[in-house]
Amino acid sequence: APTPSAPPEDRPRHNLTSFGNCERFLDAYAHELRFVPQFGQWKAWDGARWAPDHAMAVQERGKAIVRGLVDEAQAETDPEIRKLTMKWAMKCEATAAVEAMVELAKSDPRVVRTAEIWDTDPDVLNVANG
Repeated sequence: APTPSAPPEDRPRHNLTSFGNCERFLDAYAHELRFVPQFGQWKAWDGARWAPDHAMAVQERGKAIVRGLVDEAQAETDPEIRKLTMKWAMKCEATAAVEAMVELAKSDPRVVRTAEIWDTDPDVLNVANG
């Protein structure tokens, strides 16, 4: 296998694996997603609060990462790495690849939060006017 060239400084190099896809996902979205293992639930920041992800935002973000693999391949200057990345991008256009990425992310400390941190003050309401 070819040795990958160093990535441009503005983007990290990720492996062409499920774990690499998970790292891409977390690098892009960990700031706006949380997973609560006790609830088995993702939460997404809606601009005002951490809301349950009933709209399947996590899966949509996972699909966006897979779509971005094509851009990653096209930006690659090494022809062999470009070819391998494009092949990986096509392989990842499967439900199982997105599910694997999301499943791996569920245990990452950047997104995992315990149930105890939610609604710690029952007398505080989150309202639009403060």
